[in-house]
Amino acid sequence: MVLKRVFLGILLVFGLANADLVEGKDYVVLPEPIENAQNSLIKVYSYDCPVCYKYDKLVIPKLLDGMEIELKPYHLATQGPFGLEASQILAINLAKDLKNGVAVTDENSAFKTAQNRLYASYHEKKERFGEKRTPEGVKAFLAANSALSEEEFAQNLQDEKVKEILATWGVDEKADALKIALVQGSVPAFLVDGKYLILTQSIENIDDFRAKIRELHEKN
Repeated sequence: MVLKRVFLGILLVFGLANADLVEGKDYVVLPEPIENAQNSLIKVYSYDCPVCYKYDKLVIPKLLDGMEIELKPYHLATQGPFGLEASQILAINLAKDLKNGVAVTDENSAFKTAQNRLYASYHEKKERFGEKRTPEGVKAFLAANSALSEEEFAQNLQDEKVKEILATWGVDEKADALKIALVQGSVPAFLVDGKYLILTQSIENIDDFRAKIRELHEKN
């Protein structure tokens, strides 16, 4: 499944923030709220999405400053030739952070390190590991991006927390990541408190993005 990508536009320009959000224009209410997502901003994205890459590089580090909202990344296993393997790599490292009490935005985050490695491989080094998905390409992708031996990688995939994360990100339309992305039809997609999907095309700049998150969060 390939989703549309949303262009950044003037998002990186700081400016006045909008107020008085309009349902259907600025946001939509998710038909089925995500459980256990209070006080969070869920980000649904893909390693191969150029807009997702730019958001993570230029927007996300500034976005939640001063806000007591947790960033929860949901990687799409269904997008990109190695989406499943990218999700597995990220889930292994997210589980490590969760066990160690490290936030994904922290500079010491194993997840952030793994995500940056994936982004650098695809968007900066332009590594593609073959024109089509092949067993050799999968092996080369994992060797370049997992930082684990094949045996260690396989062992980590048996971890219960890793399995739980991968089930949430999933490959069928019942998985939370796909449910969120399909509502907007594009990535990145951002969900506040498991209920309110910000329509990315309505975001004007970082201040506006932050204001939308705050206003939707206060609706609870």
